Amino acid sequence: MANRIALVVGVSAYPTNPLANPVNDANDMASTLEDFDFDTIVRTDCNIAAFDDALDEFESRLNAYDAGLFFFAGHGLQIDGANYLVMTDTENSSQQRAKRTSVDLNSVLGIMNNSSAGISIVILDACRNDPWQRGWTRDLNNRGLAPVFAPKGTIIGYATSPGETASDGIGRNGTYTGAFLERIKEKDRPIEIIFKKVRNDVAAATNGDQTTWEHTSLSGEFYFDVSVATAAGGYSPEACADIEFEALPGSLAATTIRALKSSNWYTQNPAIDALSAQSVEPMTVDELFVIGRNILQSADGGASSAIDFIKYAHERMKHWQPLKRKAVYDGVLFEIFFKSDGALRSVIKGYFFDEVFANRNVMTESFEFITDCLNQAGKKMFVAPNQNRKLDATVSVDNSGVSDKMTGLWIGGQDVMGVDKSLNLWETNQSLAPAQLRAQLSQLLAIPLSQLEIGFQPPLREEKLSCPHGIVVQD
Repeated sequence: MANRIALVVGVSAYPTNPLANPVNDANDMASTLEDFDFDTIVRTDCNIAAFDDALDEFESRLNAYDAGLFFFAGHGLQIDGANYLVMTDTENSSQQRAKRTSVDLNSVLGIMNNSSAGISIVILDACRNDPWQRGWTRDLNNRGLAPVFAPKGTIIGYATSPGETASDGIGRNGTYTGAFLERIKEKDRPIEIIFKKVRNDVAAATNGDQTTWEHTSLSGEFYFDVSVATAAGGYSPEACADIEFEALPGSLAATTIRALKSSNWYTQNPAIDALSAQSVEPMTVDELFVIGRNILQSADGGASSAIDFIKYAHERMKHWQPLKRKAVYDGVLFEIFFKSDGALRSVIKGYFFDEVFANRNVMTESFEFITDCLNQAGKKMFVAPNQNRKLDATVSVDNSGVSDKMTGLWIGGQDVMGVDKSLNLWETNQSLAPAQLRAQLSQLLAIPLSQLEIGFQPPLREEKLSCPHGIVVQD
């Protein structure tokens, strides 16, 4: 289940003073939030009864989530210092009728504040200029929405500063929502930074006529989209994409990382040999995470000390502080599954895959970490890294010709074999012994050889079989 939920509402079809964009705003916001692991409740062009039903559903579900978000696009009113959201059947004959037939924003805030969700986010693109108020008051300070101070654990974002009105936009979305939809896609940005960037975008788009505003009482940080290791283990985005990481200049960590990246065994080996419980003590977990990544890179490049470190990692680090040891091994595992820019690999870096996984029972926290990372990245695994169970797979064989030919890879009753046609190889097949095929499938399935059982149906007639070049595993 997602760990956050959103109530998203957009009203365009007002009987008088209709708006062009709020329904688009709501639908686009809901779609974007779903991409960021939100469950959504969406209502468009709703009357007060339909909104109340949606709010009841939101209230009943909110306690099951870590974070709740409320988004509204449409007309909003300030009456007697309080804010009201206008529905399709809100009456405008008087202030009192408007208050009774619209949504008091405080009721929404109260529901969110009284829930067990630790973070509450309110986004209001609801200050569009509304001529109703002109007949009720001559006080220009009552234009737009009134400031509301956020309850504990809440951030409230307004399309405009208090007393101002907002642009409905000239494209598909309102100016504020359009800017927010773009900025929300930026990875590893705390929500406060997102709002600041939106403010700058809106000011530029309106030539300074519209200034967004927020009030926050968040005590922790909230991200819409984060790097997988940031989400799973608290490592920085720069460490996840270690091509961007810079250790403290002149520090031992910086010297070690630079040596490991040198691609020179005579530089790499001494740097690895110098790692000890004492030398790593001043290093941060980010630095050690990056060192772990680069130790595996060095081992893949043939550095003997790196290879020994990988093979005997637990023994080598047994006297290190547990947090330091975990950070290094987290980095080793991360390097297997993720590229230097932090993106998921299509095929694992597997030269020392079995050696690394041999430590699963003694480095359990690191294997929980990489499992969380892969879940965050949406990677489907037949056997998760933290599971020590066997996988049975069957290779279907066509033995009607001169030689046996692989025709499929069956797991759980499904043929999961595909062929990467982009390789454009001259030869379409390769001749492999069963042990060679099993080793190749271990890499493709990201399962250690010790956990992979391969059978052939019908049984092979020869010691080798013809297999496609560019075999891939389909989810």
